[in-house]
Amino acid sequence: MLAVASFYLTTAALPPGLARLVIAQLVLAAVATAVVFHHHAQLDAANLPRAIFASLALRAPRLPALIGALLIGLTSWLPNSQLAVWVQAQLGGSAEVPALEELLRGPRLTLSIACLSLVPAFAEEIVFRGLWTRALTTRLGVTASCCLTALAFGSYHLSFAQWLPTTLLGGLLAWATLRSNSLWTAITLHAVNNSVATMMASGLVGALARPILRYPSASLVLAVTTTLTGILLVAATPPRQPRDASDR
Repeated sequence: MLAVASFYLTTAALPPGLARLVIAQLVLAAVATAVVFHHHAQLDAANLPRAIFASLALRAPRLPALIGALLIGLTSWLPNSQLAVWVQAQLGGSAEVPALEELLRGPRLTLSIACLSLVPAFAEEIVFRGLWTRALTTRLGVTASCCLTALAFGSYHLSFAQWLPTTLLGGLLAWATLRSNSLWTAITLHAVNNSVATMMASGLVGALARPILRYPSASLVLAVTTTLTGILLVAATPPRQPRDASDR
């Protein structure tokens, strides 16, 4: 909670823009890492980095799980965006995100896309899946921890239209982390999902958008099928095991 509170305080203190987003996300990750550091402060300097990495599950996933994460990230944005449009239609209004559009109008489009895609993916995964999901799993079990962190993740984004798709994505990210026993699975999925969605919003991949707009139903079926294939691939892959008892 301290990390999320620090994120909102930083956001409120800085003027709107790409720099505010990046700084706030870095504060989010830094505070979360400091919490883990404090938890392991009794360890000597030689063992501290390993303990922090183990606590956050920052170990390499198995290759099939990583491929599954890539497939999910590449395609899950489409059903999620369609769900957001549907929710917003029920609420009345447009599902467009003005703040995102404003950030993507800047002269450094590639930098904007990188910042909007990679920084949030890493920072948010450190907090929601590295800290919260794993901590809650030891107390409440897998199902409850995935559900609770998914609800927190959806609420954190402060958008009615995006709440349901973001919550579903949060649950999937939590499950992928626990199933693979690696936070890098979720970071990869999250970063790829953000990258594709942001590039589509920017118009940078117009050649890809044209067939999606021309064949929306077929595109949605293909995206859902590919997402499910990625989920099955992650589910079928044995989790990465810690090397010893201290790496848990």
